[in-house]
Amino acid sequence: MDVVRCALDVLECPEPAVKASLSQQYLRAWTAGEIGCDDLHKWQGVVPDRPARSDDKMTLVKPWEVKRGKGGSLASRQALLHSLVHIENWAVDLAWDIIARFGPSPDYRLPREFFEDFVKVAEDEARHYSLLNARLEEIGSILRGLSCDSLPARLAVEHCTHEARGLDVLPQTIGRFRNNGDAKTAEILEARRHETVEGWFHALIRAHFHGPLKPPFNDEARARAGFGREWYWPLAESAEEAPAKG
Repeated sequence: MDVVRCALDVLECPEPAVKASLSQQYLRAWTAGEIGCDDLHKWQGVVPDRPARSDDKMTLVKPWEVKRGKGGSLASRQALLHSLVHIENWAVDLAWDIIARFGPSPDYRLPREFFEDFVKVAEDEARHYSLLNARLEEIGSILRGLSCDSLPARLAVEHCTHEARGLDVLPQTIGRFRNNGDAKTAEILEARRHETVEGWFHALIRAHFHGPLKPPFNDEARARAGFGREWYWPLAESAEEAPAKG
């Protein structure tokens, strides 16, 4: 079985829990050598514009219109956790979508390491989803378009900007749960976690991501992920706020 077929299996599955289960199953199969990435240029399949969803009545609203509160009540913590579960569910699809959409492209000739990284990312996000969804159900609630047609833009916007923003706000989110007596959820979240490449990255972000990046940034977490300040401070609202290098 090839890795693109696996990716489409996940994207075409409407149930989040099954998406997570398939992701974990496919990582084991990839590690065992049962899934490959050879001859993908021969692939003739069609990648869906959007991943399947079990709830076709979902309504998208602007983030600032959703009042999640600061975790001071059970309802507020449920809303925060509900949002995080949705994020992890979408992250599973994003990881598989990049494999299905760009893996067979003759424009990139991607190495095996690319596919291995994103199969692992998908499993990692699936594990986060499963842990957070189980916690959401435990506290009395349940879980009720992918951007960019360019691989570099997808990597820059989705994985190096949106995901990195998650690192920035994660300490604050953990603090909200811990400060309001929900240590268990806090512990789950704590376990997760052109001349130059940087100039090329900045150009991609400015072309495909609307608006500036907003500090504060979690410099320590970004550095552990390989993103020094030179990657994101130039994209902040004011270059004057950027700390000196060194």
